[in-house]
Amino acid sequence: MSVMVSVDVSQVGMTELIFVNPGVKVKGQYYCDVLLSQQMLPAIILVAERCLFTNNMLLMAKLVIF
Repeated sequence: MSVMVSVDVSQVGMTELIFVNPGVKVKGQYYCDVLLSQQMLPAIILVAERCLFTNNMLLMAKLVIF
């Protein structure tokens, strides 16, 4: 048995593991329409929003201190 997963890793964080359904042939169209558009892009946006929120909170804390 094999399992196919996808994950995005960057300096700001990583997405959760995204599992590809068993038996699915991952070709260009499926990758773009399903993996990227429906699963990875929303996960990447969540990572970016968490990073921005964290950075904004750190900036606000620095402003309060000064």
